[in-house]
Amino acid sequence: MNVGKGDFKMPDDGERERKVLKYLGRHYQPYVDYAKKILFEKVNNVVISNRLTNEPCVVVADTYGHSSFMDKIQKAQMFNSNNDDNPTSDFKKILEINPHHKVNQIILDKINVPIFSIRIIKLILKSKN
Repeated sequence: MNVGKGDFKMPDDGERERKVLKYLGRHYQPYVDYAKKILFEKVNNVVISNRLTNEPCVVVADTYGHSSFMDKIQKAQMFNSNNDDNPTSDFKKILEINPHHKVNQIILDKINVPIFSIRIIKLILKSKN
């Protein structure tokens, strides 16, 4: 089991944790939809995660995608050139959001306001790196 993959589940997932994660998923749905709309070319999915403790978000590989180490190896190979003729060069990743982090709570509050700001887009793009 690889922690860097998107299908990793914490071993202590109980009924209470699943209910809390389901509630947070509904609460953060506007943030998830907005991030998907902005990052549709870079990420395959945006999910709320309970794996993160200190970081606001993390980009992980898909279940059947390349790990970050494999991406580094592939970029170092001669197959990776400046043109985009290699179809395996960019696998889409999964963006996992920590709902307990203050940055994500601020972004959610800003998204719930009817007037969208350019600063929200910059925060989301900065947090995906």
